[in-house]
Amino acid sequence: MSSSSRKRRLVSPQQPDEKRRTDRIVVDVGGTRFTTSASTLTAGSEYFERLLSPRWCAEPPEELFLDRDPEPFAILLTYMRTGLLELSKDNQSMARRVMIEAEFLGMVGLIDSVKAKAIKNTGWEGTEPDAVKCFGSFDAAIR
Repeated sequence: MSSSSRKRRLVSPQQPDEKRRTDRIVVDVGGTRFTTSASTLTAGSEYFERLLSPRWCAEPPEELFLDRDPEPFAILLTYMRTGLLELSKDNQSMARRVMIEAEFLGMVGLIDSVKAKAIKNTGWEGTEPDAVKCFGSFDAAIR
């Protein structure tokens, strides 16, 4: 017996015509490709949660295209994966862009955390109705 005939071939238990369900997805954002999992995207974003809902698609597509800015998306994807948001204090433009993309993606938890931190950093200690006013002015400021 030759050595090639002794090699074992790994065979998938699936039938040839069955599709293998995978959580892996490529998101092309403005021409930059990001590979991640559908579960990462749906856990951190209302936009992706709705887009990838079984109500709208039986299986997540292998690739999505978003005509958005890839630089802030990279920061937001890291946040979705780790829960950490890292922004340079010296780049206010990027901070604004990240918040705009977070708003577009429906990243409510992140947005509320940033708003709360921004208000806390001002030393403000007002009432809840005043907080609503402050959040509104915060929203206007990032635009």
